[in-house]
Amino acid sequence: MFPRSRRIFLEFMIPGFRGFSRWVPLSQKSLTTGSSKVSGYARRIPGFEEERDDILKVPTTSQAKSALERYYELQERSWAGGGPRGIERHVQKNRKVLIRDRIQSLLDPGSPFLEIGDLAGYDMMYGDVPAAGVVVGIGKIQGVFCMISGNDATVKAGTYYPITVTKSYRCQEISRTLRLPTVYMPDSGGAFLPLQSEIFPDKKHGGSGFYNQALMSSEGIHQIALVCGSCTAGGAYNPTMCDEAIIVDRIGKIFLGGPPLVKAATGEIVTDEDLGGAFLHSSVSGCTDYFAHDEEEAFSICRDIVYSLNMTTNSENVPFEEPTPSLPWKDVAESKDYFSKLDLYVILSGILDGSKFHEFKSYYGQNAIAGMGCLEGRRIGIVANVGNVGPKEALKLSHFVNSCSRRSIPILFLQNSLMDETGCEEQSYLTDNDEIDTTVLKCRAALASAIATSTVPKIGITLSGLSQDGCLTMCGPAFQPSFHFMWPQAKLADLEMVKSTDNPVFLDSFYAAANMITDAIVAPSETRSVVSLVLQILEQMKLNPPPTVATGVIRM
Repeated sequence: MFPRSRRIFLEFMIPGFRGFSRWVPLSQKSLTTGSSKVSGYARRIPGFEEERDDILKVPTTSQAKSALERYYELQERSWAGGGPRGIERHVQKNRKVLIRDRIQSLLDPGSPFLEIGDLAGYDMMYGDVPAAGVVVGIGKIQGVFCMISGNDATVKAGTYYPITVTKSYRCQEISRTLRLPTVYMPDSGGAFLPLQSEIFPDKKHGGSGFYNQALMSSEGIHQIALVCGSCTAGGAYNPTMCDEAIIVDRIGKIFLGGPPLVKAATGEIVTDEDLGGAFLHSSVSGCTDYFAHDEEEAFSICRDIVYSLNMTTNSENVPFEEPTPSLPWKDVAESKDYFSKLDLYVILSGILDGSKFHEFKSYYGQNAIAGMGCLEGRRIGIVANVGNVGPKEALKLSHFVNSCSRRSIPILFLQNSLMDETGCEEQSYLTDNDEIDTTVLKCRAALASAIATSTVPKIGITLSGLSQDGCLTMCGPAFQPSFHFMWPQAKLADLEMVKSTDNPVFLDSFYAAANMITDAIVAPSETRSVVSLVLQILEQMKLNPPPTVATGVIRM
C-alpha cells in the first residue's frame, strides 16, 4: 500500500495556491450542494456538480446495454459447447468427463478461472466453432497459477480448425511470457483436413505448437500432459514433448495413425488399445510417465506434480480497502458508448482500492490521465486517454511509462479513443491545413517506443474504442500486452477508413473476440476482479526464474 503521503482520488484546485494541492477521496466530495467549500483546503472541481446529471445520463443512442446482453448470450452458448447431443455422446457413450468439469476438478476449491478466448470461433467462414473447440484459461492448482488448455470433444469431436490453432498459439504465448506451468488435456480427432493449408504450415500454425513446447521446456516452464482422449497424427507429439505425461486407461490414446489407417496401409487389424493405449505407452514405449485407472486419479496425479514444482505463494493475503465511489460507476460504465474525462474518474473510483488515485502531471496534457493506484493491495500504474494523444499527452505518458519501468510496476492501459456516432475521434493536434505537426509525430513515436521497450507487464482494456493511432500510443494488441480485454460496447476502427466511407464498418468486441484479436470480453462490473487476478498471476513470475542450463526435456 502507499504511505501517508499518498495522493487521493480527485484533485481540487485552490485559487491562488502555487504549491501542491490537496487530494481527497471522491466519497468526501459534495455533489449535491452548490457550495464550493469542502473541509480543509479541498475545493470542488469547478462545474462538477453541474455536470453530475451529464455523467449519469444514458445517451438515447447508446448500444452499450444491448452489447452487454449479447455478451452474456454468447457466453452461455460458448459454455454449452457442442450442445445436448454432443454432451450426451461424450458423457453417456464415451464415458468421459466434460472439459469444464475436468478443469474444475483440477483447480483448487474456490479458485478463480481467467478464461481466454471464450467467445472465439463464432461467425467463421467455415461455421461456428464454440470457444474454438478448446477451453483455455488460468487458475490455481495447489496454490500455483497454471495455464490450462483442453479440447472440448463435444464440439466437432475436438477437431482442430484454423481458429483453434490461433487460440492454442495465444495460450502458449501467454504461458511463455508469464512463465506459467502449463497443463494440456488433449482429446481431439485431429485437424480438419479440408482446411489443412490454414492449419499446418505457417510459423503461427499447428507446427509452431511443438516448437514452442521445446522452447518452453528449455526455459524451465513446466508442461504436463493429461491424456484423457485421442492424440492422433501430429497431436501425438504433444504428450511426448511435455516434461511429464499422464494417460487415462481405456480412454487415452496416442498414435500417429489409428487402426483404420493401419488396416488401409498394411492390411493388419489392430485394436486402438494395442496400437496406442494407456498400458502400452506406460509399459512399452515410455511415452507416458503415469498410468491412471480413471480421470479422477489422473486429476490427483496432476495436482501432485504441480505441488512438486515448489512454487506456492501466499500472495493473495494482502490487505486492501474496497472501493468507495460516491457515484454509481457501473451505471456509467454499462450505459455509455464513449466516456469523458470525468467519466473516467468515476470509473477509476469503482476500480481502485479505496477509490484512491495518485495522479501524475494532472495539469499537463489534459487529454490523458496517468497515475498510481492499488488493486487488492497491489500497486499498478494507470494510463487512460480521452480521445487523441497530442504532443503534451505523449510526453506526459512517455515519462510515466518510463517511471513505471524503473520501479517495476505493471501498467494498466484504459483505451478510450472517443469515437462518436461516426466512429471518429477529435484530432485537435491537426494544423489548419490538416497536416500532422512533425512535433506530434516525434512525441508519439517516443511514446510508442517507450511502451514497446518497457520491461514491465502491460494490461490493455478497450473501454470505448481503439483507433489505429491508439494501437500505437495506448498499447493495443499489436504491441503485445500481457493481456488485452475489451468491454462489450468497445470497437476497433481505422480512422482513415471511417472518414473515407459513408457507411463505416467497425470491428466490434465480438468480432475481435471471435478472431482472437483480444483475449476476452470483460463486463465492466468484472473489471476490478479480472485485473486483480491478472496482477496475482504476474506476481508468480518471480517464483519461476529461467534455468541456468537451457535444454528441453529429453525422454528416456
